[in-house]
Amino acid sequence: MTSQKSTNKNSICLLSLIREDVRHKTWMLALSILGSFLAGPVAALFILGKDHDHYKNLKFVGDSIYNRYGDFVMTIADYYQSRLTRSLGYLTKHLFVLMLLIACIGAMIVAFCGFRFLYHKRMVDLYHSAPVSRKKLFAAIWLTGFLIWFVPALASYLLVFPILVIYTEGTFFATIFVNVLLCLLKLSLCFLIIYNACLVAVMFSGNVLNAIVGGFFYGTFAVMSVFAYQVLKETFYDNCLVPRFFMYSHPLYAFSPMFSPILLALRWCGEDEVTSFYLWHLFAAIVIMILNGILALLLYVRRPSELSERGIESKPIRITLRFLITVLSGIGFTMIFYAAGDHEIGWMLFGMLLGSAVAFCVMNVLCHGTFKEAFSHKLQYALAFAACLLLFFGTFFDVTGYGKRLPSKDSITGLSILQANLLVDYDANYVVKDGILERAGLWNDPSYAIVTRDRDQIYDLLSTCVNLEEDDYVYGMSVGVKVHTKWGSYYRLYRMDMNHLETLTSII
Repeated sequence: MTSQKSTNKNSICLLSLIREDVRHKTWMLALSILGSFLAGPVAALFILGKDHDHYKNLKFVGDSIYNRYGDFVMTIADYYQSRLTRSLGYLTKHLFVLMLLIACIGAMIVAFCGFRFLYHKRMVDLYHSAPVSRKKLFAAIWLTGFLIWFVPALASYLLVFPILVIYTEGTFFATIFVNVLLCLLKLSLCFLIIYNACLVAVMFSGNVLNAIVGGFFYGTFAVMSVFAYQVLKETFYDNCLVPRFFMYSHPLYAFSPMFSPILLALRWCGEDEVTSFYLWHLFAAIVIMILNGILALLLYVRRPSELSERGIESKPIRITLRFLITVLSGIGFTMIFYAAGDHEIGWMLFGMLLGSAVAFCVMNVLCHGTFKEAFSHKLQYALAFAACLLLFFGTFFDVTGYGKRLPSKDSITGLSILQANLLVDYDANYVVKDGILERAGLWNDPSYAIVTRDRDQIYDLLSTCVNLEEDDYVYGMSVGVKVHTKWGSYYRLYRMDMNHLETLTSII
């Protein structure tokens, strides 16, 4: 009879499981150590070492610093402050970006390969026959994946820290230490966001290819949906305007686990101001990270062993993934041929057919786990291709009339000029006072400023833009506007001929 101890599912401690799991993943640990070492101390010595020639010829006299010609350069206080600024700039920008890249790639590797036994029936039976509960096994493998990235990253930062302290000559020890810990905390958050999202895809899949495709789609679905909505609701390409600040502000981006770390990193590297959108993205990213971790655990506990070496067993998920990726690929190839084929309709339709067909066949192979099913489900492909055609003709030819939308004069409340690149100076410094745009520029424009509230002027400008026919367009400019109405606002990028600019110049 088997002893009680041998049949106890919790007889093996967590530390032993982690140690055994690390032993089988030494190649992951080696890659992580190599990447962190190159991105950390090696890059620090290379970048900061270039400053040696700049400072070696300086002469320190009292509280002042002079160059070799005897000219005053800076004070001692400015000298130390410049070194601190340089070191923190490297720590929070150059090093952070390099380490973020390693963290993102590492999160996907340890997620997709960490549970590789799930892709093989014999290995699944072997792992699950051990006297360990599934929850403990999941916790051990999850912690192993995290530690494989975190320990080399921590060691890298511990090596960078003394380099920065020496560079600043030991004058800002505490400041550098706090920033090192803060950067490591931010990187850990980004790693866990991607890690848990990829694990969710792994638990749904029977092989690694399915896991990669599902993880990428799940991780980017929210941001793709937002961009698709913004592009497809406009006339295809020609008057679609996605303002620069839109990337930082849309609340749905926080629900894209593959995108939210990049969004947060952009804010950490470029903005110090704490905004409501930043707090929302940070809070939502943390919540999504926790929920994905819990979901991955629940899916693993209930995952059937028969799923190994098979495709996506869930029929609704299989159909949805296949349909959406086929449509996305069809429209994507259409846009590529649109840009490369001088806007010829025939080439665009060929790109749509090529992209959608290839994507559909590939998804069939991935979903069913066999090449025999590559050309199956022809009716579903017909429906997906019909959706591509509907989106194409509905947007490129503006069947819905959305691109030529002209609000009623009574509903107009204001207008912002966002981009008028032939009328403004690139280097101008523009100012808004009391909600009125006094000076306007190409990229420095205050996008929410109301240029005018004169309904007659706004209506005349919009009428000119929407009624200008292609044959009337000889040489002109792009006019980006934000139209404010009683029911909300919308963006447009219009093309205006130079002969029709009187309306615009009267507003600016």
